[in-house]
Amino acid sequence: MSNPYSGYGNGNYGGYGNNGGGYNSNSPYRSSGASYGQFTSLRAAHGVLASLAFLLFFPAGAIIIRLLPSKYTVVIHATCQIVGYLLFTVAFGLGVYIARSVNFGSFSLINQAHPIIGIVVWVLLIFQPILGLLHHRYFKKYKRRTFWSYAHLWLGRIVITLGIVNGALGLDLANNSQSGLIAYSVIAAVVWIAWLGAAIYGEITRRHKAVPDHPPAYQDSIPMAAQQSYGYNYRADHPGHSGDSSRTQVSDTQQGLPEYYGKVGTR
Repeated sequence: MSNPYSGYGNGNYGGYGNNGGGYNSNSPYRSSGASYGQFTSLRAAHGVLASLAFLLFFPAGAIIIRLLPSKYTVVIHATCQIVGYLLFTVAFGLGVYIARSVNFGSFSLINQAHPIIGIVVWVLLIFQPILGLLHHRYFKKYKRRTFWSYAHLWLGRIVITLGIVNGALGLDLANNSQSGLIAYSVIAAVVWIAWLGAAIYGEITRRHKAVPDHPPAYQDSIPMAAQQSYGYNYRADHPGHSGDSSRTQVSDTQQGLPEYYGKVGTR
């Protein structure tokens, strides 16, 4: 069936009555509780709140944690994500109300791609803060990424991309003007590319500073300068590695190795 938003009146939304207001008696619009003017206001609020979530707060939080490392970065990141989640939850609630309360004859809003993707995105977002907490907890414990880290990262990337694309689908469903759809697409593309660039930059920077997942062999962890300064002989003191049957008595200078570590800061 064709889009019910088109064909009635000269509204900014291509809808029923001038400027999206009023009610055209020839239209198939029916609502269980909202006039058409109220419906268009709810629809506009739904679009604005969802756009703020996916074009501002979610991407900003992801970009900040990659480009502006500081002791406050995690707090700023979490704040952006929480605000975005709350905004989208309100937008989601408005969308569900609109889809359930309004019908256009035999045309059902709830069966369209935009609301279906919106439902999927909102459900996936429920798990994101949980994964984020697990990622933060185990990253602090192991000093490296774990399964929870990758789950949090990739779920976020999938959800943000779906949310941005779904905004365009929503404008198309609402039969918004072509200029409005183009403006949204340009802004969305700029935001998505900036967010993707920050993610790539963050990964490159992280790999350059990467720490091995496992500690080095004991003899490799001792700086050569320390071995030369203290006359340390790993093979003599560790007969299992050299084939010697006897163990050399550890000298006082060798016992000073921890002091050397403290000076050079090697870990």
